[in-house]
Formats: sequence, structure tokens, C-alpha cells
Amino acid sequence: MNRAVLFSALRGPLFNGRMSETQVSGVEAILDEWQRRRLTDLRWLAYILATAFHETGRAMQPVIETRQLSETQNPSVDTAIARLERAWRDGKMPWVKRAYWRKDKSGLSWLGRGLPQVTHLENYAWAEEATGIPFTKNPDLMLAMENAIPVMFIGMIEGKFTGKKLGDYFDVDTEDWFNARRIINATESAEKVAGYAKQFHSALLTAHAAATEVRIPPPPDIEPMPPKAPDIVLPSPGARGNLPPTPTFWAAVKQLFSTKG
Repeated sequence: MNRAVLFSALRGPLFNGRMSETQVSGVEAILDEWQRRRLTDLRWLAYILATAFHETGRAMQPVIETRQLSETQNPSVDTAIARLERAWRDGKMPWVKRAYWRKDKSGLSWLGRGLPQVTHLENYAWAEEATGIPFTKNPDLMLAMENAIPVMFIGMIEGKFTGKKLGDYFDVDTEDWFNARRIINATESAEKVAGYAKQFHSALLTAHAAATEVRIPPPPDIEPMPPKAPDIVLPSPGARGNLPPTPTFWAAVKQLFSTKG
């Protein structure tokens, strides 16, 4: 994939003409993981990128839930909890059935962290089992890029978040950009994320085509070959019966007759 072409194609439609250093590094990290896993369906990659784009508010870096676009760093857990309480009270989160962000008996909150927002203790638990990273002891470890990347890929490819996976919506016979949102969070923001994914997919196709374009070099100068010498046929060593007798033979015959005479 021609990454220079990819970033040129992404800046305009998705990043308002300019990408920050952290946005670029975030996309690069996802591309690196994609290539490391030797995956091939660009629709999967497009939807992974679109999910990170949406879930992080275009930051393309692991964030804590409720982080605002104007904030240069993650808010504290307590600040995020207070924001979620207000939003839930005001009816702005109709898809949420229980207040997962409230601290448990150990004082830990299982609010969203990461590239897709990993919420609920059970999701931190499978992520810990899959990666060996102790998320259930310290959920803020999900805010490190090197930890968030494998969790996102495993969760979306294997269906760990909701039971739905990328292969359910993108395969040889299927292409469902809208319902692919069920991999993360039912159909909340499904139309919006589908739009982002299609834009990422278009940019990826352009970058892929640029990388695989066949360039045929001009033919080298060819010098004329010298004329071929005529073939020389030598007699076979076993074909002496076809050759005239040698002088030695005639000398032997002459000697034989002269002796008898």
C-alpha cells in the first residue's frame, strides 16, 4: 500500500484538510497491525479505521470516554463519570441499559477506554485473557496504544465485543456497512460510521492501486549479433568404413602380394 497516497486521500474528506502528528501515528499503528496479521480484505481495514475514527472523536489515539475534541488530554475518571451521569440523566444515551461507569467495590470504573471504547468488566476480562495484559487490575492500561491495538483487532475479528464480527458483514457474498456497527454497539451511529468506513475504503483502494501499478521499463538497446558461422560436421569416430583407405593399409596389401610372388 502506498501510504503517502493514502494520507493524501484521507486528509481532505475525513480530517478537514489536515492531520496532526498523533492522528497520523494512530493510523500508522493500525496499518502496521493490519500488515503484521497479513489480512487482505480492505473493507475490514476500512471499518476498523472508521470505528477508531468515530470512537475516539477523530483523535486516532486511545481515549477515555467523554473526552471532548477541544481537550488535548484525557479527562480524569471522576470527570468522565460525572459527564456520563449527566448525559444519562438527560436521556442522551438511550442505548445504555445500566450505569456501567459507576465505580465498583474495588473503586474501579469500567467506563470506555481505548480505540473502540471498551466498557464493562466482562470486556476488560476477555481482553486480559487474550493479551495477558492485566486490565482488570488497572483498566487505564487500555489507554496505551500498544495495548489498545490488539484488543481492537481481536474484538472486531473474533466478535469479542458483542458476538458479531467483521466476517459477518464483509465476505465474498456480503457487504453491509450499516449493520457492521453491531460489532461494537448495536446500530447506534450506524449510518455515520458506515459513511466514514466508505470514505476510508475509497482512500485505501486508491492507495492500493498506486502501490500495485505495473510500470514496464523501456526495452534496452540491443546490439546486432555477428553472423553465425556455418556448422562444421566432423566424421564420427565409428564411420571409418565410409572413408578412403589410409596409406598404411595399401602398404600392407602391397607387402603381402610381393611376398607371395
